[in-house]
This record gives sequence, C-alpha cells and structure tokens, in this order.
Amino acid sequence: MARILVIDDSMSAIQKARDILEKAGHMVENLDLLIYLPQTIEKNPPDLILLDLSMPALSGVNVASFIRRYQKEPIPIVLYSSRPVEEIKATAKTLEANGFVQKGEPDDMLVEVVSRVLARRRPARG
Repeated sequence: MARILVIDDSMSAIQKARDILEKAGHMVENLDLLIYLPQTIEKNPPDLILLDLSMPALSGVNVASFIRRYQKEPIPIVLYSSRPVEEIKATAKTLEANGFVQKGEPDDMLVEVVSRVLARRRPARG
C-alpha cells in the first residue's frame, strides 16, 4: 500500500481519484491548502503525488517545480489533468513527471500508471 497525495482544486476529482486508488489498496490524502505542502514534503512525504495542472491559485507546473526544488528525496509525480493529452504529455516531459493520465480515462488506466510508477520507485528484492 502506498500513500498518495492528490493535489487538485476540484473536490469531485479528488474524491474520484480517492475511490479508484483506495479500491486498488492505496491510502489517499489531499491538502486543503497548498500552504501545508512544504511541511508535508519535509515531514511526511507521500510515496507519490497525483497532480492536476489546472488550478486557479497556483498552476500545477508551479506546484511541481516547488516540489522538485524542496523535496529531500525524489517524490514521483503523476500528472492528472483534463487538458488535451498532447499538452499533458509535453508538460510531463518538461517537468520530468513520472507519468500522466488524462481525466476521463477508464479507472484502470489511473491504477495502471500509478502502479507502474510506484514499482519503478521500489528497490528490487532478492
């Protein structure tokens, strides 16, 4: 089970991601206010961040840049946006995000991408 932090301004998008990822066995959290992000990253970093790109207060691009700048250990970021897929893909490359999913894709697509990113992060056993 992984701890996943969802950063999105839409409570319905957060709830949908929570429902999907909790069914897959993950623990899902969200931040009510982005001012708590530095403390969260420093004191209790999640295993993965699911990040929306279109937020009114602070863009997902700026949030990702902030995370990359202040993380102690690399935190995988998966972009989760309703923007056109080519735009999400280009932004993911620019931000060096670990993956992306367009909102509205089948639920199993989100689980698949998150699982793949988490598997790459975990050290091999043996």
